[in-house]
Amino acid sequence: MLVLAGCTSEGRATSANGPLYGVEVSGTFDEHPAARIAAPLQVSVPANEVVIAGTGAPVQVDQLFVVRLTVFNARTGTEVASTVRAAKSSDDSLFPELVSALTGKAQGTRVVVALPSSAAFGAGGVPPTGLAVDDAVVLVADVLAVPPTSVLPTAAGEPRAPGVGAPAVRYLAGDPTGVTAPDGAVAPDQVTVIELVRGTGAPVRDHSLVTVDYLGQDWGSDQPFVDTYFKEPAVVPVGTDASLPAWDQALVGLPAGSRVIVVDPFPPSQQPGEERPTDHGTIAWVVDVLGVS
Repeated sequence: MLVLAGCTSEGRATSANGPLYGVEVSGTFDEHPAARIAAPLQVSVPANEVVIAGTGAPVQVDQLFVVRLTVFNARTGTEVASTVRAAKSSDDSLFPELVSALTGKAQGTRVVVALPSSAAFGAGGVPPTGLAVDDAVVLVADVLAVPPTSVLPTAAGEPRAPGVGAPAVRYLAGDPTGVTAPDGAVAPDQVTVIELVRGTGAPVRDHSLVTVDYLGQDWGSDQPFVDTYFKEPAVVPVGTDASLPAWDQALVGLPAGSRVIVVDPFPPSQQPGEERPTDHGTIAWVVDVLGVS
C-alpha cells in the first residue's frame, strides 16, 4: 500500500490517510511540486489520489487537455522529468493509467499517481532517462486546461488601426479570406503582432487552451494554405510542447474577442491541425481569439 500527505492550492499538508503511503507532495498548483518518497517505494498496483480539487470543467474522453507532469522514480525518490503537455485520452503520449486517473477531473485539480513498472511501461515499453524498465513511478499531474466552455461566434471588441505599411486583411461577408502585403514590403525578421480588434473577454494565459479561427498565408502568396473561418473553430494549446512559438509570444495576454495578424518569420514544419512541407518561409497568420480556458 501507499499513503499520501495531500496539499491545498497553497501547498499546506491536509491529510495523511489516503490510498498512497510513503509519498508526501507539497507545492502550489501549476508550480513545480516537491515530493518526499519513502524510497525504495514498493508499488504493487496502480493508486491515485486527488490532493488539490479543481472547480473548472472536467477532462473528457478523446478531448484535448493540458497537464503539468512531474515524474519521480519510486525506487530512488528522485525526480526524473518535468514537462507541460497537451494530450488526448486517445493518444499514447501519456501513461494509460495516468490518463484514466485524469479523465473526469476538473481543471485546477492536482492528482498524484503511483504506478508499478508493468502499468507504466508495459511489455517492451521504453522508460525515460532516469528510470529502468522495472522501476515504479510516482507522477504529480496538474490539470491546467480543458477546452473553453464559452466561445464567441466571431471576434468582437474595439477596432484598432493597423498602422501605415501593415498588411491588410481581405474579407468576405465579414470573415477574413486572406492577407495582402503592401507593394514592395519586406517581411519582418522577427515575430510581429498587429492588433485589428481588441476583445473584452478573459485573457489568454500561458499553458491554456484557446478556441480560435485562423488562416495562414505565405508572405507574398495570394491565397492561404490553411483556413478555419468557413469551418469549425480549432482548439489549440498555448505554452506547451505542441504550441507554435510565434503564437505563444503573440497570443498570451490577448483577451477573448481579439483579432490579430501574427507575422511569423520562423515557422515550424508542424502547424496547428495539419502537416505541411518545410519549404515555406515567412507566414502571416490572422487569428481570432474566440474562447480561453
